[in-house]
Amino acid sequence: MLTRAGWGVAVASALALGAGRLFGVVELYVAATAGLAACVLALVAVAASRTEVDVARRMVPARMTVGQRGHVDLDVHQPGRGTWLPLRLVDPVAGTLGVHLTVAPLGPGQHRVVAYRVPTATRGLLSVGPLRAEVVDPFGLARRRVGSLPRTDVIVLPRAIEPGPATRIGGWREPSTGHADLLSPTTTPAEAATLRPYVIGDDLRRVHWPSSAHSGDLQVRNDDQQWLSLIH
Repeated sequence: MLTRAGWGVAVASALALGAGRLFGVVELYVAATAGLAACVLALVAVAASRTEVDVARRMVPARMTVGQRGHVDLDVHQPGRGTWLPLRLVDPVAGTLGVHLTVAPLGPGQHRVVAYRVPTATRGLLSVGPLRAEVVDPFGLARRRVGSLPRTDVIVLPRAIEPGPATRIGGWREPSTGHADLLSPTTTPAEAATLRPYVIGDDLRRVHWPSSAHSGDLQVRNDDQQWLSLIH
């Protein structure tokens, strides 16, 4: 099918053809004929390219946190005969205008890996895809889909907040050993847990209210208890 640029050339050529006939300008006939011929040749070229490609997507790293440098690797494989036409990979990414990558023509059985960065500035669900792979003519007037890939979802996790210096308190022993005391920076066991920002869906019973009041944002506990083995 024609691309947006191809449709633009086709419409402009049709208008030039009508204007040439109306005003009797030979140059408009020539321009219109050249534009329409380019569109037809582009359609024939992509139709003649019968190759199909396999594409695999890999999120790096598999678990992302806010602010971490994350990217997507796309492994493009040509299982059959090669093609002289370049490939275009279109991969939508939530919160962006999407990714458009051009891959040079692949020979029979050839692999090529391309990559792009993904946004990790905010936490939550990040959706990538569905991807479509297309062959395009050298002028970008026509395209044909030769491969696809379903959507991939990855959760961008909040950064964990490291706890402050902990002090040992007495009176609470690890039942299994009897030689571990609960750690706490002040006086309560809950404050010894690693804190992180609240995420929608967290159990409100895990909210650490003193730290939330101090920071102005809800903080929840990652662990209910942390134990330190004492060396005597």
